[in-house]
Amino acid sequence: MLITITGIDGCGKSLQVDMLQTCLKRNNRPSIITKAYDDMAKLACRPFIDTWTDDTAIMFLFQALHAQQYADTLQALQKGFIVIADRWDETFLAYHQNFGFLSCQKEIRVLLNQLAFRKHLPEKGFLIKVPVEVAKRRRENRGKVEKLENRSNEYYEVIQQTLLDISLERNWSILDGTKTPKEIHEEIVDSLNIQV
Repeated sequence: MLITITGIDGCGKSLQVDMLQTCLKRNNRPSIITKAYDDMAKLACRPFIDTWTDDTAIMFLFQALHAQQYADTLQALQKGFIVIADRWDETFLAYHQNFGFLSCQKEIRVLLNQLAFRKHLPEKGFLIKVPVEVAKRRRENRGKVEKLENRSNEYYEVIQQTLLDISLERNWSILDGTKTPKEIHEEIVDSLNIQV
């Protein structure tokens, strides 16, 4: 089973991903987390992301990471693991539907997305929706804000609305990110029928 938890930077998704895996382990359910832009990817890619000025070049870099996330996910699913994806293809779509060269190139955008993710969609998805100002404070409280996270509130409003549209199309659960982490976690495990 493939599950994704998504949302804008600072919504609390990575915490929920970790909490869900802990819950699955407690219930003897083998699981792994996949994430395109994990710590290793950040270390390797940050010099390029911090200096490159062309959105298309950065897009190809991220699509390489997404393709590897898909490969890791497929391998884990074939071994019988539950896979918890810290984001899937919805963030690629949310950005490129609204910004950059691909915003006016739907056919190319769709093909690039399919190339990385092979049309494989999660069986269950959760969008953590949070006021943009709240997410901004959370990002700032973490310390240094990365270049990709240092965007305007208007940018995050557009991304969040598009993520919401995609989540509704895919019948994913919409969670209130202003609730406590424990309350959000309980909603996730209830939806998945997992004992807490």
